[in-house]
Amino acid sequence: MTARFSIVVLAHNVAEYLDAALSSIRAQTFPDFEVLALDNGSPDGCGAIIDRYAGRDARFRPIHLANPVDMGPARNVGIARATGEYLLFLDGDDTFADRSSLAVISRRLDVAGTPDVLLYDFDYRRHCGLTKRSNLGRILPASPRRFLLRDRPEAILVSWTCWNKAYRRSFVQRGGLSFPPGYYEDSVWSSSCLLSAESISVLEAVCVGYRCCRPNSVTRSLSDRHTDVFEQYERIFNFLDSHPDVEFDGIRAMLLDSMAGFLTALGGSRMVIPVEKRADFRRRARRYVERRRHLNGPVDPH
Repeated sequence: MTARFSIVVLAHNVAEYLDAALSSIRAQTFPDFEVLALDNGSPDGCGAIIDRYAGRDARFRPIHLANPVDMGPARNVGIARATGEYLLFLDGDDTFADRSSLAVISRRLDVAGTPDVLLYDFDYRRHCGLTKRSNLGRILPASPRRFLLRDRPEAILVSWTCWNKAYRRSFVQRGGLSFPPGYYEDSVWSSSCLLSAESISVLEAVCVGYRCCRPNSVTRSLSDRHTDVFEQYERIFNFLDSHPDVEFDGIRAMLLDSMAGFLTALGGSRMVIPVEKRADFRRRARRYVERRRHLNGPVDPH
């Protein structure tokens, strides 16, 4: 019998947090799930923790990659082995918000009539204990049960993480949707899913606790690979260009403004862009935004 949820958990160098992540799944009051627990070639003992959970609970299915790959291709491995009705993602250093998270998600899916994508809220959780809600409530404070993105284009501005949404697996398969390689892979996956979905719904409840500001996380790592963001944005706009029959003008404008703001912030970050590359990154960002605005042309406000 098909499980309600397939939860893809990605782990690499997060052994310090992985037990809490897997425990938050096993403790769920809603029991109808499978876990694709993926050890992404981790050298710090993540594989042993995953095997321990698999030995205790048959719902946990271990996947071990001999060598680490980018987060996107690693998640694709989990997607390929999933059998559940809906796909969910959880990073190995995050947790479900409480024991009822899956039950709340499942109820909302039923009420909404099994949408292709369900967005749900999450908390940013700092080591000091402070928490902050995501931007979902500010962007979509009151939503109909189901909608198309072109009817509520502001939904494209909800945090572009893969783990704040549930995805109907048949929808993902039908659309041939997958994660690209590189940093910022979530942006392509999330936007492509929202752009493709024939039905979207929103759950206002906080369902995930995101452990932010972890020192060795990708978002806080000093690396040349943050330039991958340009290729990821290009993939998003190429996706839009491949669907000329759909009205996406308003969404394009929102994406351009959001992209410009993000690239400006990234180019000014001392934590991620090496100091000797920062000026070049800013120039490249300005040129890219200008080119994209020129290609998209003026947007008819009517």
